Amino acid sequence: MHSPRNMFFICVTTLLLAAGCKGGRSYQVASPVLGPVPPRVAQTDSDDDDTGKASSKKSVRGQDQDIENVSFDAVSDQPLSMTDVIAEVNGEPIFAHEVLDRYAAKFNENKHKVKPEMIRQAQMELIKKDLSPIIDQTLMVDAIKTNLKADQLKTIDDQMDKYFQGEIDRLMKVTHAGSPTELESILQAHSTSLVTMRKNFGDRQLAGQYLRTKMGEEPAASREEMRSYYEENKEKYSESEEIKWQQIDITYAKHGGVDEAEAVAQALLDEIREGKLSFDDAAHDKSDSPLASSGGHSDWTKPKSLADKDLRDALTSLQVNQVSELIPTKKSFLIVMLTGHHEARDIPFNEVQKEIHDLIVREKKDKAAKEIVAKLREEAVIHTILDDEDSGNAPPKNKLLIQ
Repeated sequence: MHSPRNMFFICVTTLLLAAGCKGGRSYQVASPVLGPVPPRVAQTDSDDDDTGKASSKKSVRGQDQDIENVSFDAVSDQPLSMTDVIAEVNGEPIFAHEVLDRYAAKFNENKHKVKPEMIRQAQMELIKKDLSPIIDQTLMVDAIKTNLKADQLKTIDDQMDKYFQGEIDRLMKVTHAGSPTELESILQAHSTSLVTMRKNFGDRQLAGQYLRTKMGEEPAASREEMRSYYEENKEKYSESEEIKWQQIDITYAKHGGVDEAEAVAQALLDEIREGKLSFDDAAHDKSDSPLASSGGHSDWTKPKSLADKDLRDALTSLQVNQVSELIPTKKSFLIVMLTGHHEARDIPFNEVQKEIHDLIVREKKDKAAKEIVAKLREEAVIHTILDDEDSGNAPPKNKLLIQ
């Protein structure tokens, strides 16, 4: 029995193959987030038709209308509206909310504290940071839809709706919503909606399936490649020496001076060694350390990171569960017991072979995905609100709202 998700992938792949796309084995692609914002593609003489008017490549969603580039105002002193168009990809608009919705809470928190032009500048910085993957995704969604007929697109949408219902059910459980209507109210309070989530969900699925279909067979990692990677990254596959311990502090200030504190510390050490008092009880009940409530336990620590040489020398000379002599410091006498020791070692190849295999395969997938999207960019007409920034007309950067 196929899951709804698998049925969706099967449906899309079948339709793509029927439409003439080369397909192959399906696998997960690391991410469709690829590279910087692509530049606007200039219209050349070779693109002109017989009338001398330049033609634009049209999105599948813009095939029934004439495409004209929107004029973007990147230097306004007013914040962008969520319905403002911030980019066109083959005539397909990308709206401000597609980038800025996720930051809505931060903007709402600051909108009455800062000037409008500062909000606008922060919006532009976020668009510069986050617009690129949305452009990539739009290119892939249009590429996949261009190869499908209306009835095929409807079949995919129907499958998508069925799978998205599972997401709705999951969100209702997470938010404790009693109905889709209540869930919608909760989502709108967080500056999103089911309609927006459904579109984002569908576009991500289509973009991922486009990459899987175009890539074909899953790349492999040979043993020679894995061995070579292991040898070139030996430092990554080594473990430094680490220790952990329990500690008792007897401070000079609390016990009337160095000599008095030493006498108390020595008497306590003698009790521990004679078995009259366990180290754990002493660390909880007799120590002046702020860590006494937790028994004076340390985390795993690299010995070379310890600034106090006497403490470092004492710890590295002890066996596990062995108690030290008194260790004088600037403020107290310490008594420590080593509770754990990891020797430095090189991790054997066979312990990390699968990790290296998966890393190499993922790198190959990422490289192939970047090449696929780069090809789409070469053939695309892209116009963004950032074009004016690239020309030097942008306002100065403001990071107040986005850090």
